[in-house]
Amino acid sequence: MKTYIQIGANIGNDDFHKIIEGIDEKIRLFLIEPNIDLLDDLSKNYSDLKNKHEIIIIDKAISLSNGLVNFYLRTDIENFGGSSLLNRKRYPLNVTRKVTAITFNKLCEDYSINCVEYLCVDTEALDYEILNSIDLSKIFIKTILFEKWDEGDEDLNGVYKNGVTFFNEFLSSKFKDFKQEIIIMDNMPTYKFINNN
Repeated sequence: MKTYIQIGANIGNDDFHKIIEGIDEKIRLFLIEPNIDLLDDLSKNYSDLKNKHEIIIIDKAISLSNGLVNFYLRTDIENFGGSSLLNRKRYPLNVTRKVTAITFNKLCEDYSINCVEYLCVDTEALDYEILNSIDLSKIFIKTILFEKWDEGDEDLNGVYKNGVTFFNEFLSSKFKDFKQEIIIMDNMPTYKFINNN
């Protein structure tokens, strides 16, 4: 059974959901969403696919380390999807919670994942750091989708890196065997990396 993973699933009413709807074969789908306020809606939005696929919702954050981490939310805008482990300078998030985090590698180890058909990362500017942390010698990934973040030094707390420089210095070389293109998903410029191996 093929494995699909979405990190930052929010409530599941997005273009990734449409991709999953179009899959005929039974798959194993991991939906990662640390904002517990969204989990009921996420489950409801995937309820029509639960008889077709094995769906696992995980209420943890994917981070660079395991344990408790700060999770930032914005509660003053209804249906705002900007929650993140990264508190962004351009729109600081006004609520902080502690959430349990695991690394992507630990997730794969815990669930015996060594091959991912589709990985979608939507973590509000933490995408590059998460992708850079993946051990590609242990985990084969066929296709990766993640948002294009051009702004650098966007972390208000100075913990995480993102932006063009980080992408060029780390991700471009790490994923050099992937065909790289830019598409539009959920009205955002999104990188699509396809493994050539």
